Amino acid sequence: WNHAICITSDEHIYTFGNGSDGQLGTGKFQDELSPVKIERMFGYIIDCAAFNHTMLLTSTGLFTWGWGEHGELGLGSTENQCSPCLVDVGEHEIIEVTCGAFHSAAVSKDGLLLTWGLGTHGQLGHGDTSSQTSPYVVQYLQDKHIFEVACGFSHTIVIQASQIDEGH
Repeated sequence: WNHAICITSDEHIYTFGNGSDGQLGTGKFQDELSPVKIERMFGYIIDCAAFNHTMLLTSTGLFTWGWGEHGELGLGSTENQCSPCLVDVGEHEIIEVTCGAFHSAAVSKDGLLLTWGLGTHGQLGHGDTSSQTSPYVVQYLQDKHIFEVACGFSHTIVIQASQIDEGH
C-alpha cells in the first residue's frame, strides 16, 4: 500500500514509498523517497506480495514485515515489524504467497491453503470470523489440491489444480 518493492536480477531487494508501518523492511518506521536496499541475504527469491505489509518467499523461508495489527504477518503476534521476520510455516513447503489488506495466504507444494490475519468477514476460510496470528491450514479445502490463491481487501479466491487440468 503506497510502497514499492524492486528485486534485481542478482537477488537484491530495494524498497521505497510509505514506510510508516514498517512495510519497507529497512529497520525503520519511516517513508523513503528513493530506493533503499534491504541489507539481508534471503537466498533465491520465489515470490513476493504486498499490501499494508510485505511478504517475501525465498529459498530460505517466508519473510514478512510491516503492518501486523491483525496478525497478518503470521508471527504469532499483532505487532508491526520494520525488519524482515521469518514465519514459522511448520513442515509446509510454501510455493506461493499473497496479501490482502489485513490478511495473508499461502499455498504449499502439496496443495494446501494456509491463511492468517483478520478474519471478521470469514476471509480466512476457517468456518468462523476469528482472526489468526499464525499460518493455519484451511481444513475445508484440505483435499482439493489448491494451485493458486489471491487475496482482496476482505476476501480470498483460490484455484483448484483439477480446474487447471480440466481446462476450466
